[in-house]
Amino acid sequence: TDPKRLKKELTKSLKTIKSDDRILLVGTTHCPFDAELKPFMGCYQRVILIPRPDYASRHLLWRKLIVKYGGQLSNTLDISSLSKVTDGYTPGHMVTAIQQVLTDRRVQLLSKKPLLGVEFLAPLARLDPVYKEEEESFK
Repeated sequence: TDPKRLKKELTKSLKTIKSDDRILLVGTTHCPFDAELKPFMGCYQRVILIPRPDYASRHLLWRKLIVKYGGQLSNTLDISSLSKVTDGYTPGHMVTAIQQVLTDRRVQLLSKKPLLGVEFLAPLARLDPVYKEEEESFK
């Protein structure tokens, strides 16, 4: 979607909403630092930055998401290392990497060939993490 088109349509749509209408508008982005904030400040009463997940959150996310998408946790899968390596990646990045690794064929092979952490590195390398400097500049 073209952001400029979204800005025009959003502003136009918001004008039709009355103050007694019970509407909650939520907008999300993985790169808020690329947006022109001024036009959106009129649309949203609050802008909340959801920080990058910490190590413990990433560890839990890896465990839950791998199982959710058909994977199996085993001794060969080093979740701790994956959690350390993915500092700066969003949960959406993690889901993308897991979906790319856990294809139907790969899920069928899990009983013969358990998952390894290294399998997730190539998909993650194709994604741009959120660097601390970018996150700090937005705060």
